This record gives sequence, structure tokens and C-alpha cells, in this order.
Amino acid sequence: MKKFLFALLCLICVSDLSAQDDTTKLVYDVIYMKDGRVFKGEILSFNENNGTIIFKNNDGSKYTFKAEEYDRYKENVAYDAKKDFELRPRKESGLEFQVGFSAAHVGMNPNLVVDDYYLSGGYLISSLVAGVKIGVGTYLNRQNFIGGSVELGFTSSPKNYLSAGFRYLYQYDGYKKNVAFYLPIEAHFTSMKGKSQYQVADTSYFSDGSIAFDFAYRDVDVKFSMASVSLGQGFSFILNNKKAVGVEISFIKYFVLISDVLAVPKQPKTDFTLNGFKLALLYSI
Repeated sequence: MKKFLFALLCLICVSDLSAQDDTTKLVYDVIYMKDGRVFKGEILSFNENNGTIIFKNNDGSKYTFKAEEYDRYKENVAYDAKKDFELRPRKESGLEFQVGFSAAHVGMNPNLVVDDYYLSGGYLISSLVAGVKIGVGTYLNRQNFIGGSVELGFTSSPKNYLSAGFRYLYQYDGYKKNVAFYLPIEAHFTSMKGKSQYQVADTSYFSDGSIAFDFAYRDVDVKFSMASVSLGQGFSFILNNKKAVGVEISFIKYFVLISDVLAVPKQPKTDFTLNGFKLALLYSI
């Protein structure tokens, strides 16, 4: 009984595969012309005396080919059938929600004014922020989307990363593929706390017996409140039911509003400038 069921299952699988093969094959008569052209269609008649062929092309056109015009012909040539390209519909109106992950690299130049205490330093110890991103907005038309987004970082340094504000997308492709090309533009308020390192004058002397040091390295927390503007390039892969998966890469310019070096005996004289870039992976519904 088991052998019978196994044989029956194999037969069903083979039949199913054969059926799939039949549905994925197209059979044509093919004529190879001496000038390099190739015609696929159906040979309606062949004159054995002079070699003349009356032929119907795939588009329904009929031709008469003389023997001196073609090199050879083949009948019943099987080709793999290509599925017709399906242009999936995109969202062009109504609300759209976006959720995904983002990773931002933040580069900082402290522009430190050296004094008798702060000798150098002030750069971020860690500059990569990974987090989640959530957005919502509405389509004004197919090309223009306006809304807002929030990014919340979950890395330990920089920490307490929060960025929220305005989001605009301009879709500029020709709507001929199932991949949309767009420009993401964002204007956000951003806050974070980063850890930086300064070389500071220190009255404690450490010596290995031959070399003495009159400075030390101090790790401190710096709190930032900033405005930020980003511009990038996005690619949205259109799925069924007007859903999509998008990938964005953006360059960010930060404008420091408030910076505070925490828990130090003396505030350093700094003029922080921050820039960065961001990669985001978003699912849109």
C-alpha cells in the first residue's frame, strides 16, 4: 500500500511538472534569413519545386520568402514563454504609514579653543546611531508626498537619540517599472547625548620611572539640541496591494542650538559642527 501511494505521488508530481512545462513553452516555425534577420511564426505553405515559403509572423503579417532569401528554416521550435510584464499600481492618494530601521553616522568637529585646561579633543567616541523610524503622511498626487517622521535610537553611545519633524518625498521616475525613484527631504529637531574625550591638564603626575605626564584623557557626556536638514535618494520596490519596501540614503546637516558638556569643572570653549549620513529601510502600507 505504501509503495502504491508513493508511486501515485510520484506520478502526480511528474504530471504536474509536465503540465507546468507545457504552459511555459511556446512553439514556433523559425526562418533564418541570409541578411541576419530571424522570423518566428507559422509556415503556411512550402513549394518543394522552387523553395518558396509563405509565412505568417507572430504579429499576423504574411510574407513570401524565396529560396535565395533565406538560409534555412526549422519547424516546431520550442521557446520558454515570457510572462507579460505587470506594472503594479502605486499609491497616489490617501494616507501612507511607514515603519522600519535606520542607521546614522554622525561626524563631529568640536572646533575646540585650546586653553590652560583643555589641551585637545572633543570628538565623539562612537558615531553610529541605529534605531527605528516611523512615518505617516499623505499623497498630494503620485509625485508628491508630505508628512512627518520620528526616529528613535537604541544604541548606548550616542544615546537618547530622538529626531522628529517634517518629511517630503518627490517621486521623479517615469512609472514604467515596479521600482520608484524619489528624493526624500527632511527637516527635523534632533536631540542626543554623546560621549566625547578631551585631553585635559592634570596636576597628578604619572610616571613609569622615565617619563612623566602632566595631562590626562577625560571621557565626558555632551548633550546636543539641534535642527537638522537631510536630502537623499530613495528606491521603493512596489509590492502587491500598493505596499512597498523602500531603501533611502541621505546626507544630514546639523545646526547646533544648544550643547552642554556635562559634569566637568569647566565648560570647554567649543563651536560644534556636525554632519552625517543615514541609511534607512522602510516598509510602506
